[in-house]
Amino acid sequence: MAINSKKIKRYFEDNALLWVTDGYTEGGYNYPVGFHRARIVTEYVSSLHKRNLKILDLGCGRGDLAFLLAKMGHEVTGIDQSKTMLELAEKRREELNKSIQKRIRFVLTPIKDLGDEEKYDIVTAMGFIGYFKDDKYIFDIAKKVLKPGGYFIVSCRNRLFNMRSISFRTKNEVKDKTAAKLISEIE
Repeated sequence: MAINSKKIKRYFEDNALLWVTDGYTEGGYNYPVGFHRARIVTEYVSSLHKRNLKILDLGCGRGDLAFLLAKMGHEVTGIDQSKTMLELAEKRREELNKSIQKRIRFVLTPIKDLGDEEKYDIVTAMGFIGYFKDDKYIFDIAKKVLKPGGYFIVSCRNRLFNMRSISFRTKNEVKDKTAAKLISEIE
């Protein structure tokens, strides 16, 4: 389960615009991680040479990846538990032409409430897995909603990022006496 889902939800409610701006622009404090994740995912999906895929984007935020995938011709469902993030996504969705708008939908829900009635060709979880104490949880959810032979595209934690994120993982690096080496590598 989530580390503290209420705390995480509140963070993304309060910092939605700052977070997405910093994640998708060159001047952002988080490198533009979001921009590069979206670039890598769209390149990979293009390499599959398949059209009209049904894609689920877990923790979609303001929909940056969802929009790119929909523009490529895929049907995308983005889910997030942050109402503020999804309001930003819907505002951007309204600016698109109708054919792309029809291929995107956003759903306000925690992933624990995600049913298994709909099946997807691809499930993405970009920067999402780090909010769970047990990675198995997110893999089980992807398995539940993926079609047989489907793809799960996930960006995993990086131990160097653990040092910058100041989370329970940072504390673990300190406790394991590996923090100093990681800080040196960052420098």
